[in-house]
Amino acid sequence: MNIRKLLLILLLILVLFSFVSVYEKFEQKNRIIQEFTERSDEQQKQILDLKNSLIDLESKLNLSEAKLSEERAQKETFVQELFELKKTAKSNYAIIGVDSQGKGAVIPLEVIIKSGNGSLFVDVANVLFDETLQSSVQTAVKVASKITKINPKEKDILIVIHAPVSSERSEIGGGSGGAAMTIAIIAAIEGRNISKDVLITGTIEEYHTIGKVGAVKEKGMAAKEFGAKKFIVPIGQNVSIQDLEVKEVFLIDDALKYIIPDSS
Repeated sequence: MNIRKLLLILLLILVLFSFVSVYEKFEQKNRIIQEFTERSDEQQKQILDLKNSLIDLESKLNLSEAKLSEERAQKETFVQELFELKKTAKSNYAIIGVDSQGKGAVIPLEVIIKSGNGSLFVDVANVLFDETLQSSVQTAVKVASKITKINPKEKDILIVIHAPVSSERSEIGGGSGGAAMTIAIIAAIEGRNISKDVLITGTIEEYHTIGKVGAVKEKGMAAKEFGAKKFIVPIGQNVSIQDLEVKEVFLIDDALKYIIPDSS
C-alpha cells in the first residue's frame, strides 16, 4: 500500500515537473514571439520613419529642383539682358545750329543703336527744325551704313538732339546737322571714340559729299567757345577765326580722319 502511494506521489511529481517544463517552454516561446513582435513593431516604426524621411527628402529635392530651375531661368534672363546690353551701342557728339539771336549754338547729339528691324527715331527737345531734318537723318543713316557695311534693316536707331532748357531756343535748318549725325552714327556702329575738340558743320548727301550751310562764321565762333581746336566745313566755306583751325572737306570719309582719330 505504501509502495503504491509512493509510486503515485512520484508519478504526480513527474507530471508536475513535465507540466512545469512544458509551461516554461511555452512561456519561453511566448517571450520569443513577443520579442519578435516588438522587434517587428520597432522595424515597422523605423520603416515608417524612413518613409517619412524619404518623403521629406523628395519634397526638399523637389523644392531644390524648383529653386534650381528658377535660378537657371534668372541666369538665362540675366545672360540675355547682358547680351542685349552688349548689342546696344552709343556715341555722343554735337550739332551746331543758331539761336534766336542769330548766334551759333552747340547742341548735344546722342546716337543709340541696337539690334532691331530698321526703325528710326528722332527725339528733339528745345530745338526748332524744318522739314529737311527727317530726310537728313535718313540720308545720314544710309551713308553711315554704306561706310560701315552694315544692314540698316537689322538695326533700330535713335537720334537724340536735346538743347539745354536754359539756353536760347536753337534752330537746325537745311539739314545742316547731317554731317555731324553721320559721324556719330558711324562712331556708334564701330564702337569708336569721337574727338571732342573737332566739330563739323554741313549737310550730308547720298554720294558721301558734305553740302554747304549757312551761318558758318557764327557756327565757327560757337565751336571755338565750346573748346574745339578744329572746325570742319564744306568746300568753299572756309572762314577765318582766331585760334581755330578751319578745314574744308569734300567727303564725309575724309572728315572721319579728323573727328575719329583711329579711322583709316
